[in-house]
Amino acid sequence: MAIASELNVYRDTYRLTQFLLVITKQFDKMYKYTLGQRMIDSALGCLKYIQLVNVSTDTQTRSEYFDLLLAEFENVKVLIRLSADPQIKCMSEKKLSYAIDLLSNIGKQITAWRKSQRARV
Repeated sequence: MAIASELNVYRDTYRLTQFLLVITKQFDKMYKYTLGQRMIDSALGCLKYIQLVNVSTDTQTRSEYFDLLLAEFENVKVLIRLSADPQIKCMSEKKLSYAIDLLSNIGKQITAWRKSQRARV
């Protein structure tokens, strides 16, 4: 078992969290404390669940943490898409593109990690 902070999925999620912390400072006041804070909270939740999945030894517990990680990750994706919605427009297309690239990489890594864990059972 590797240290969570050494995992690529953790590093990419950390990078996403840093990105969200920076861009939400630029959100309108109306969205900064609602949409922006929820994005940050969900990204931090993903980091927490990555650590919990990594340290879990029981397959049932690990599976539950994977489910929570995927739910939190989907929440981050929805919130980011919403922030770039033309009616809200908190995020530029360039920033959205960067976020989507990170989300895509993270999603692939989570899926591969989960498949490798299921293969062990």
